[in-house]
Amino acid sequence: MFIRNNLINPAKTIATMKAFVTTHKGAEDICMKELGIKDLVFTCTPERLMEIAYTSQSITDAGIFIGWLDDIEEAERYLPAEFSVKGDMDLNGEIGERLLKLEPKSKVNLDNPEVRFIIFQHKKKGLGIRIADCDLAKRDYKIFHHPGSIKGTLAYCLIQLAGYRPGKVLIDPFCCSGEIPIEAALMSFHGPNFYRKDSFSFPGKDFDLIKYDRDSKEKLDLHGHHQLLAFIKSSQKNAKIAGIQKLVSFSRGDITWLDTKFKKGSVDCIVTHMPKFTKKLAEELVHQADFVLRLKARMTISSNDAVILKHASERYSLKIIDERTVWQGKAALTVVTFEKR
Repeated sequence: MFIRNNLINPAKTIATMKAFVTTHKGAEDICMKELGIKDLVFTCTPERLMEIAYTSQSITDAGIFIGWLDDIEEAERYLPAEFSVKGDMDLNGEIGERLLKLEPKSKVNLDNPEVRFIIFQHKKKGLGIRIADCDLAKRDYKIFHHPGSIKGTLAYCLIQLAGYRPGKVLIDPFCCSGEIPIEAALMSFHGPNFYRKDSFSFPGKDFDLIKYDRDSKEKLDLHGHHQLLAFIKSSQKNAKIAGIQKLVSFSRGDITWLDTKFKKGSVDCIVTHMPKFTKKLAEELVHQADFVLRLKARMTISSNDAVILKHASERYSLKIIDERTVWQGKAALTVVTFEKR
């Protein structure tokens, strides 16, 4: 636990508190829908905040909301302590000095702090206390990594745009590291932080996170394909690390094989990330999708450039129902969702 237990305990002093979460820019609505909130800064109980941090698949950070940077007096509740401030290279030092003025007995400790303050960006810059001693945007299972893959948090957002629910048939036809079908499986089994429970703590209170672990008995129908065997092997190994290898089927296959593996109108969701499309590849993808997707089924694609894909879809019964820019770090991705009409 990284927050000292003799610090003031909000869990005992108040029934509800202000909390914050962060997610990928452009995917805020998906995150809020997952959590059932109306804003990324919200009111909840300490226990609900811990549940959110531990179980959410769309958040990149979560914690106690201290205030916007023009008013951080609330931070005094958690001082004196050895603390760190991260999140904004230009402001970390300035905020650290302001915290020391609030409580001169405090000390800066960047290596092993008792309280981890974080500067985050929402409608404006705010200050919070992280309750996870790990990067919630990273996944422990992604050991066998492909340079063109996406984060698990973003993969989950794509899955939601495609309307996936456990039990539906989902395909990733360009599966490199396996994160899309793996995240779909984690919606039903384990969850994203199953193996790092020790990374979560709350000021002055312990929570039993085991009760939040998922163990659905519902049969899943998840598939990952790629024409290169090396990528299939990587995906299989990542799925094994995640503990869901029996829930996802990975197999070698070119995009032209989809109509031989799946019957006409038998697929509910196609979700994939393809950094760049050629005209031939885009046309083959929409052709295959038009064949295997059910009526009202969806295909969600993220790419660095989706213009060719959108042009290719014009000849088929795939209509664009959502198009947005979603950021992964400093990279802007175009995310397009089609529906079979």
